[in-house]
Amino acid sequence: MELPANPLAPHRGTKANLTTAAHLAVAPDRERGMSLLELTAAMAIFALIAVMGVQALSASVRVRDRLTAHHYDNWQEAEALALLRRDLESTAPLAFQTPDMLTQPAVLTAADRSGFALSLTGQPTLPGSTETGRVRVEWRFDAREGALYRRSWLTLNPRNTSARGPDRSVLDGLAGIQFRVLTDEGWQTDFGNPDVATALPLAMEVILERSDGGELRLLVAS
Repeated sequence: MELPANPLAPHRGTKANLTTAAHLAVAPDRERGMSLLELTAAMAIFALIAVMGVQALSASVRVRDRLTAHHYDNWQEAEALALLRRDLESTAPLAFQTPDMLTQPAVLTAADRSGFALSLTGQPTLPGSTETGRVRVEWRFDAREGALYRRSWLTLNPRNTSARGPDRSVLDGLAGIQFRVLTDEGWQTDFGNPDVATALPLAMEVILERSDGGELRLLVAS
């Protein structure tokens, strides 16, 4: 005789049925999406990552700007020193006669010691021109602007000021300039005697004082 099924006994289904039942039991939890707390936490993480990215990008831009400025400063200083060296090495024992018929020596320190003038030879000339390659250059420091300027005359015997070129800014960010020469009597900061207009010193030194406290030195033997 077959006994009736016990309603209190646990249900004995197949393994597939049990798996399907378990899947249906958890499916509603998986499909419910993110809670408000989880969404807030995710947005906070994304915001933190975005802020970190912006800060990193800003730092990279600042570093790039500093490197660019430093590179430009180094390039400008190198160009100025190269031009100074070329002028000092091209100095010739030739007097300069101003349009007012005043004779100036080959090397002349400015009265206020803010610059100097040199007579040069061997300078490039244009084909077919009447230029001789002998010019006069004047280096001048402007304390108000903190800049070094260079100006040249196309000849050592100009008839008027039309032979004088414009001031050209060579280097800025300076606090001062020193120009001194070496003679038989030692180093001097004042040089240039019209009575001995063709005399040259044994050596010349230019010291450029930068506004940040550093110095640029250039020494050339005559």
